Amino acid sequence: MACAICSHCGSEFTKHRSEKVCSLKCAVLSRTAVAGQDDCWEWQGPIGSHGYGAFSFRGTPYTTHRASYEAHKGDIPDRPGGHGGVVMHSCDNRPCVNPHHLLAGSQLENLQDANSKNRMKFGSAKGELARTAILTTQQVLDIRARLDAGETGRSLAKGYGVCPGTISSIKTRKNWKHI
Repeated sequence: MACAICSHCGSEFTKHRSEKVCSLKCAVLSRTAVAGQDDCWEWQGPIGSHGYGAFSFRGTPYTTHRASYEAHKGDIPDRPGGHGGVVMHSCDNRPCVNPHHLLAGSQLENLQDANSKNRMKFGSAKGELARTAILTTQQVLDIRARLDAGETGRSLAKGYGVCPGTISSIKTRKNWKHI
């Protein structure tokens, strides 16, 4: 194994594979916009579909908030329930890796925190306010009118960029039943 200089902190380290940084801490901080202690430190690297930063270090995949916690505070403590501990954000900003904003907890504590901050309203957002909405209320009204006029669901699906099942769910009021 060869020696290398860390691209983040300048320390000499024993290089594994194509590493450019010496530690998990440098791996996190090298792609983070570090700000003041009370500010969010935004991850500037890849973001996974879950909204958290994601990367690998020495062959181990990490989400950035968990990596930052481990790098700055140590191992994430196990919690009751047998699922291990979670890392919660006091700032509720998923790309944040500021260790002062990260707290270890249980899954139950994480759910209680989310509920207390009104982030647990599953299914309560209707129509275009729903996080997963593709269509607008006006588009749905137009689709229903065009279906009533005899247009096919397949042609409407193609025109609106959705699958035919979406049009069927609108027609049968399985989806968008509130309008």
